[in-house]
Amino acid sequence: MKTNNTQGFTLIELMVVVAIIAILAALALSTYQAYTIRAKVSEAILAMANCKEAVTEASQTGFMSTVTAANGFNCGNYGATTFTVDIDTDSNGKITALLHNIPGLDTNNKVELIPYTDAAMTTPAVAADFVRATAKEVRAWKCAVPEENGIAALYLPASCR
Repeated sequence: MKTNNTQGFTLIELMVVVAIIAILAALALSTYQAYTIRAKVSEAILAMANCKEAVTEASQTGFMSTVTAANGFNCGNYGATTFTVDIDTDSNGKITALLHNIPGLDTNNKVELIPYTDAAMTTPAVAADFVRATAKEVRAWKCAVPEENGIAALYLPASCR
């Protein structure tokens, strides 16, 4: 009597393995894309460091009068990088970066750094906090996304969430 010894996998078994690998690859690809966007946003936040330093210094030394002009902290556009077009400050010390060149995001997405005068981050800085007579030191910074043109919170780096 002749017995057939079959070796290897059947077609069904191979198809199941290929399907499982395809599902895992799809999950890994989406996670990888979010990770690369987050890394590029991190670089944009790092580019805002010069303005962060200027605003913090102004809170410690104080200006003679209230800052009223945009970029009154003399740091706007200084940190333009591959992923930032424009970096601006307002009179309250808030720093806003306009992002670009990040695949997966729109061209006018923004991210912000907001200064706080308390470590618990309950009191955001106001223009009067940078005047010499009433100056309050910036104690903490918080990343934020503006309601208009803000990026998804998923893309903020871990230090900002």
